[in-house]
Amino acid sequence: FREDNFRKGIDSSGNTTTEVNMVTDILGSTDNDNGYMIVHLATNGNGDSITTAADLEAFMKQLTAEQTRGISASVVRPAGVPNVVDCGDGYGKGILQPTMEVDDCDNVTYHPIEFYSYGENIVAANAYGNIVAVNGQNASLEIYAKMAGPDFNGVGFKYIPLENPLDEMYADFDPASKRINVYIHDGTTAQQVKNLIETSEATRDYFSAKLAGDGTGIVTTQDDYLILKNGLQDTGYRGGAHLLGAADADEHRLVFQSEIEGSTQKVIVRTIVGNMTMKNAAGVTTDTDYGEDMLATLNGITMKADGRKVSVDSSMLKLDMTLDNKVTAGDTVRYTITGGGATFQIGPDVVSNQQIRVGLGSVNTARLGGASGRLYQLRSGNNADLTTNTKLADRIVQEAILNIAMQRGRLGAIQRSTLEPAITSLQDSLEALSAAEAKISNADFAEESSRLTRAQILVQSGTRTLSIANQFPQYAASLLGG
Repeated sequence: FREDNFRKGIDSSGNTTTEVNMVTDILGSTDNDNGYMIVHLATNGNGDSITTAADLEAFMKQLTAEQTRGISASVVRPAGVPNVVDCGDGYGKGILQPTMEVDDCDNVTYHPIEFYSYGENIVAANAYGNIVAVNGQNASLEIYAKMAGPDFNGVGFKYIPLENPLDEMYADFDPASKRINVYIHDGTTAQQVKNLIETSEATRDYFSAKLAGDGTGIVTTQDDYLILKNGLQDTGYRGGAHLLGAADADEHRLVFQSEIEGSTQKVIVRTIVGNMTMKNAAGVTTDTDYGEDMLATLNGITMKADGRKVSVDSSMLKLDMTLDNKVTAGDTVRYTITGGGATFQIGPDVVSNQQIRVGLGSVNTARLGGASGRLYQLRSGNNADLTTNTKLADRIVQEAILNIAMQRGRLGAIQRSTLEPAITSLQDSLEALSAAEAKISNADFAEESSRLTRAQILVQSGTRTLSIANQFPQYAASLLGG
């Protein structure tokens, strides 16, 4: 599937559409019995090849799909280099050599180049992973397993600070938990970490390290957590030479995926000409498939989800986070909140329902971004600077903008729904207290004193009258007794 076979647009309902022109039948073949395509290289007078990789690319492009049986050839260029051939292109100048041998008896032995579709040829490889450091490329490393195979897939790597500055730094590997721990001091460089991994008794037989820069950068405990992967690699290509033959067996041959995740997203594939059966991930025949939201819980509380964005809002905690693509079904993500944020008193009583807690994530370049990377990677010399990978840089900037927008949205919601009502309520209370205080402070002291004296006289006279009245029964009793 070449890029020019895709056409993107918007249908009448506002859905994003992509039309695909598929080659379903190719007439003609070359050496059909053996399944070979034979390319005759140009040679000089001595019979030596003078055909370059760029020559083959240009030759294949001028042929029709019927002549090439749908196979294309492209010179491999580094990431970020346009796939455009011009007079200044320095790639593809190497000379191609024949893939056959002729011995002294004129016996010909062929060594054809084999193409594999995706999923056809899985081989053991050395698992590896990259540590993207906060302090840039010179503090970043690549960790490789020395033994090939899937046993080292999922091995994690973490920096742990030593509390005693006199303790010796070292690296440790626990096969049971699949964890590499490197114990470091403040100011440890990437070169020192490389030396620790390759000399420590627990790691030197299993892992090697490669510096991404010159190794002078300082590593920190805030550097990205590393997980080794690719212990098994597929040598095939998703759009390989056997694409048509492998169509039924290779479920990864062509994937349509929405740019945004979540249950509100959907992909619709409709056949315009011909017949094609499509099934979703559950095996149900359908032309429409909907996205899904994460199902996550936090300490037993079900979190609200929109794609990979999850949140929880309770009286004790308000939390928003975006889970990256490494998090899969059944995974447990553990984290500890050690500090940050602030508590604001918004009522007269020091109780939890009259307080709010606000915590904002860091907005430095090492934290702004998302699953695509962090903002500091746009710095010159890093893997997302504007001369290396503009698409990655654009995704990182968009994710950073989204981070800031979410922070501003949270602050705006707190101001609108919490602070402003609390201010209004406190202002009403202040007015009532001010009115009561005014009544007390503005009273006439002489008048109020006379009223108090009058009230005291009335109380005393009433008490005296009641006392006299209570003595009458006693007098009567004494007369009868006498």
